Order: sequence, then C-alpha cells, then structure tokens
Amino acid sequence: MIIQLIGSHTLKIRIRRINGTLTTTTLNFQIKRSPTVNIALDKTQVFSCETLTGSLTVNDPSGQSGTVVLTLPDASTQSFTYTGGAPAPIPFSYAVSEPVGSTLSFSATATSNSGSSSQQPATATANVIAGGLNVTIKPAKIVVEPTLNNLRKWMQKAGANKTLVTINVTDPNNQPVTNAQFTVLGVETISGAETYGGHDHATDANNALTKPTGTWQAIKNLGNGQYSSIYTASMFASQEQLYAIVSSNGCEGFATSPPIEAKTQGLVPIVLPLGGIVHSFVGGTCHHYGAATPWNLGKLAGCNGTTGTSNRYLTAFRENLLHKLLFAYAKEWNTGLYINDASLKFGGAFDVNGDWAYKPHSNHRLGLDVDIALKENKPPLNTNPTNLNGKTLKRKLNSIILSDPMLIGNWVARLHKNHIHLKPNLNNWRGK
Repeated sequence: MIIQLIGSHTLKIRIRRINGTLTTTTLNFQIKRSPTVNIALDKTQVFSCETLTGSLTVNDPSGQSGTVVLTLPDASTQSFTYTGGAPAPIPFSYAVSEPVGSTLSFSATATSNSGSSSQQPATATANVIAGGLNVTIKPAKIVVEPTLNNLRKWMQKAGANKTLVTINVTDPNNQPVTNAQFTVLGVETISGAETYGGHDHATDANNALTKPTGTWQAIKNLGNGQYSSIYTASMFASQEQLYAIVSSNGCEGFATSPPIEAKTQGLVPIVLPLGGIVHSFVGGTCHHYGAATPWNLGKLAGCNGTTGTSNRYLTAFRENLLHKLLFAYAKEWNTGLYINDASLKFGGAFDVNGDWAYKPHSNHRLGLDVDIALKENKPPLNTNPTNLNGKTLKRKLNSIILSDPMLIGNWVARLHKNHIHLKPNLNNWRGK
C-alpha cells in the first residue's frame, strides 16, 4: 500500500533499547510538492507592432494559493496571484516592439504559500515577422481624362483629369493607425497596357517601359487611420494602378488600388462613305497601328505589316461631319482623299513618333481633329502629296465647307505643308 502525504504531519517513533526499555520520539515534518506552470501563447508568429496575448496555467499539488512571476521578452516582469491548487488560466498581454526577425522569449515560475517553488521555469517563444498593417487604397473615380497640357488645356473641365484617393490603415488588431508613414508611393502601368487605347508599343519593349505615368500629391492625414491624396493622370491614355508601402511602429503594409483608366470617352472609329472605294486610310506605324501609307511602306515594316484602326477616332459628332464632308467632296470633285491621323481610340497625347512626346499632333487628343491629304486620280498614283497639293486641297475643301452651314460652323481647314488639318471651330466645339 502506498500512502501519499502532503502538508504538515507528526510522526511518533518508538525505539527499544538494548536494555529493553522503550523510548518514544516525536518528529514534526512537512512534505512540500512544487507547483508547476504552463505558458500558452495565442500566436507563435507576431508582427512588431502587435499586442501578443497568452495565458498562464498553474497546478499546485498543495492545494494552496500562491504567486506566479512572468518574465517578458524585454526583461520586465509581471506578477499574478492564484487561488487554490488548480485555478483558471491567468491571461496576460505583451506589446511587441522588437524588430522583424527577433525571437520573443517568455518564462514563468510559481511560488506556493507553502513556500515551495517551481523546480523548472515554464518557457514559450514566438517569432517576429514582417507585415502587420492592413492598407486599402480607394480612388473616388476609376475613369479620368488624360491631362491636357498644351494650348488647349482650357478645354478640360476642372478636375476631369484627377481623382481623390482615400487610404485606410489599421493595425493587426484592426485599430486605426494615426501615425502611418508612407515610405513608398508609386504609379505603375498595368501589364499589357502599353497597347492600351491605341498605343501599340508591344513591339518595342524598352519603349513601353518608359511610358510616363500619373502622379500622387502629398499625403494628407485626415485622422482616425484615414489618409488622402490626389491622383493626376498623365497626358497619355493609360490603365494604371497606385501602390503604397506604409509603416508604423515597426509594422509594414502594402496595397494596390483598383485599375484607373485615363481616357477620353465617347470616341468612335471613322467610317468612310461610299464603301471606302473612293477615300483611303493611311498613316499606320508600329507604335499606332493603321492602314499602310502607299508612299512610305516602311512605317509598318518593323511590325510585320500589322494594320488596324488605332489612329482614326473622332467624337460621334465630328465623325458624322467628316462623313458628310467626304461624301460631298467625292461628289463634287470625282476623286477621294487620304485620311491620316485623327485621335487614338481613347484620346490623349498621340505620341506620333513613339517617343512619348506630345508633339507633333499636340491637338489630336479629344477626337476633334483629323489630317487629310489630296489623293490623285491620275498617274502617278499613290504618291506623296506635295505642298502644292495641300494648297489645292484647301481651296477645294473651303468651297464645300463654305457652302454648307453645318460644316462652316464646325470645321476650320488649316494648311500644314502638304496636307490639311481639319480643326474644330474653337467658338463652337464643346461637346462636339
């Protein structure tokens, strides 16, 4: 039979001496069993700005109360009392401030009121990892206009090329972060957007990578974990997203915005009257696909002869006017015209030479302008129009424009060397 003795006890021992007498000896003793402690952490991987929580569990065989001392990673201590031999778990917390890559070490010992202490301290560890901040970027608009930065910038309504951007930042406990630092603010062209809106730069990867992007303004702190900025589009039609790296108290967060499109809306492709038999499209290049130019076929030589419609878009109103003009021209002069560059599919700076510059064609942005040239109907055909051709064409066009009230109020024919630049009447252009 095994008897477990715990607590204070008295033992009487009788001893018979050699001479036969009995002697009784009384021993007072106390049996102590050490309490044990266990540390349970709620996480073993934490962020450097997080509050780590856990609990202490004590088992004291003496059934008595006592004290637990918890040593924290920063060497400070916390003391807790427990009641009874197996009390409920004791919660604790620790505000992490150690850098990423640190190991957090916790240890605890218990001392019973009987005087016995834990023979071995309890231990637990957690690792500090990168991240921790929750960041969201939300633009108020996902479609804006490309920025007008030429002589026609007065045509752009205030704010049409901008959008308010709201950034929300919370910590790992979903509490607002009021002291966030924006270490990186950027704008990137979304993959594949080098061919967006008529910019066909995929054949020139290096050129596509240098495409200018929109910009952020300085971040404003609105309080309660909310921040704001203004995004301004570049002069080119594009599809972009904003990104930010944010830090606070050792934690970091990264976020990207939904795609933002910079484009002139409502442009339509030019449709030639008379089935395209009389008039012809020209002007395609490897940076802006279009029909081949008969007197300069090398423009498309580097892009495998690709053709398309990237360079011929107007507003619906202007397209209808051009259709009317082309029809009247063919009827009057029994010949056709070459239709060269108008605007790109989504407007914006034309970048005619594929170098991300806004000149030439600085005005071919809103679907209001188009270049046309004289098409000879006698040998030699398909030749480069001359400056004399340009003057002849202007005279012929004006004879048609001036005889039609609808055309005279909306089109202006400007001679530009060997071709005509049809421009809007700037006194009667808005919405057209």
